[in-house]
Amino acid sequence: ARRRRRRPTAALPAAMYLWKRFQFFEASDDPGADSKKSPAAAAARIFHQFEPVCSAAGQGYLIYGDGMGVVRALGKDMKLTHNFKAFKERVVALAQPKNSGGILVALGHDILDVPTLKVFALNSTNDKGDRCEATLRELQVSCRGAPPAPTTASSLAVLGDLNRVAVGTEQGTVFLIGGDLLKKPVFQVLIERGPPVTGLHYVEPRDSMPSLFVVTEKTVDSFFVRNRNQKMSLEKEFGGGPGCSAVDPGTSQLLVGRDQAVYRYAQDTKGICYGFHDDKRQVHWFGDYLVLVSRDTKRSDTVTLYDLKNKLIAFTRKTDVVATVSKDWGKLFVVTKSGKVLVLAEKSLRAKLAILQRMHMYSIAISLARSKKCGEDTVMGIYKESADHKRVKGDYAGAMADYIRTIGHLQPSYVIRQFLEAQRIVHLSAYLEALHDRELAQKDHTTLLLKCYTKLKQPEKLDAFIQAAETESANGGRDMRSIFDVEAAIEVCHRAGHFEQARSLSKRWGKHEWYLRVTVEDLEAFGDAIEYIRAALPSPALRGGYLLKYGRQLMATHAKEATGLLAGLCGRKTERKERPPAERFLQIFLGRPRRLMEFLSTVVDEVPSQSAVVYNMLLELYLTIHLYPKEGSKGTTGRDQLVRKTKRTPEAKLTPEQLSE
Repeated sequence: ARRRRRRPTAALPAAMYLWKRFQFFEASDDPGADSKKSPAAAAARIFHQFEPVCSAAGQGYLIYGDGMGVVRALGKDMKLTHNFKAFKERVVALAQPKNSGGILVALGHDILDVPTLKVFALNSTNDKGDRCEATLRELQVSCRGAPPAPTTASSLAVLGDLNRVAVGTEQGTVFLIGGDLLKKPVFQVLIERGPPVTGLHYVEPRDSMPSLFVVTEKTVDSFFVRNRNQKMSLEKEFGGGPGCSAVDPGTSQLLVGRDQAVYRYAQDTKGICYGFHDDKRQVHWFGDYLVLVSRDTKRSDTVTLYDLKNKLIAFTRKTDVVATVSKDWGKLFVVTKSGKVLVLAEKSLRAKLAILQRMHMYSIAISLARSKKCGEDTVMGIYKESADHKRVKGDYAGAMADYIRTIGHLQPSYVIRQFLEAQRIVHLSAYLEALHDRELAQKDHTTLLLKCYTKLKQPEKLDAFIQAAETESANGGRDMRSIFDVEAAIEVCHRAGHFEQARSLSKRWGKHEWYLRVTVEDLEAFGDAIEYIRAALPSPALRGGYLLKYGRQLMATHAKEATGLLAGLCGRKTERKERPPAERFLQIFLGRPRRLMEFLSTVVDEVPSQSAVVYNMLLELYLTIHLYPKEGSKGTTGRDQLVRKTKRTPEAKLTPEQLSE
């Protein structure tokens, strides 16, 4: 026996059975509704003893054709507007071209073996002024070069401008009818023989030329209409069954349903697939949803609407065996072979989001809101609610990830208050870092971030943050003082023991008190302190103040430099109005009489007009230290030097008694 070739299993991109199920549609067949007034009940009376096999919609009518050649049309109020015998044998397919003004193209059989194409005008009126249908054109689908009868029509496609019509047959022939369909149509055979044609679909992409998808039981092909019907073979081994193909208008891509999955096809390539494992009977597209009609039992089907973008099931319902599915006026109309009508109306976006938020399915709610192009305020509100929910559950990392997304919409103080506990500092620092990355942080936020770094013992982050701020400021970017409170940053660095970083900030931004405090008290870099006082402090008053504060510590290791700095401050290099009195600094030299004598001697030499205190102290130093000449001196005693100085400076007013003491 010949073994049946097994179809290869497609690589499925996602586990579809994990998709969440919702009821995002209202169904009008609710048993509790008033059966006489409901649209579904009214439509059901029309389908009594009328079993449609095909349908068309989109131009203000729902149009159905049955296997007896009868066509019925319904208006928006679900009332019957047309009921006429279109074909002697049966109706095969119906189409309503876009912007056609009530034109109906019908494919069927007046003769069993010869397809017939008819064009009707549904908006015509009779002599009484009543609306009626009028036959505009009737022609048999056949031409020279076509296979001989029998030919059984199976599918129909009409391009929007009605200048191109495609007809498929069960024998695999595809006819193209071009030109003026109503006056002088031109027939052409696109495909002569092949597997039975199960679907024809014209697409008109915005960025490409129109093309015709041809689906058979074994193949899927695309033909470019304006490029001499150039053929692109998309699938050579597997096609789709009758009614199991549809077009997604948003992408101009074809969807074909088979046992394993639903496959996407672009004009020139095969796309992804969706692993819906069921016995598919019909495939449709409605709004943003893939509509699948699958066999449930021999007497029932299941209608399912999939949101492929957001990976969810928007609606599912078991029904009697489905005859046709059509759409118009924002609703989906499902007609069963038993004459029942299921009318599906999508719930409002607000209602759908409320359902998702009530179920704490925030990620799906966010995805749905974005796909519907909701405002950022709506999306951020969902993120906030999601973050609050995760925080209450104890998922602090997940909560912070959502809070970070709300930056620019949610007040930072709200988030900060939730994470001030010591064990939450790591998450708080992540939020504060994100604030700074988006340049939305204030000075208080920066100070708090630096404190977080110190408490978390992350010196490398602290150093990197401050270095980045300094680099940005140095390169002409934002002033560092606008990024954070420099003095607070210095204090944080100091407390954390980052003395070099604190000193660097202090020096760059002129925080003299902090610079000298860190340099002298923490780093004990006394030479740097002396040089800073000499070169960086702008006024003698500041230099004098800091020398009074740190002078004794500087004198301990750098006596010569400190003495010279003091002498210069009180000498002639300083303007008279700003020159401090020398006696103010005498305490610095406690225990260092030689340096004090050097200081006072230099000051007196440069500015003789000193106070009696200075001269008295200098005299005392000369008498106690320089009673004898120093080695290498010319024999001048301390008393002789003092007398010489006082002769030049009568303002000193030293008495003979003082000299003799």
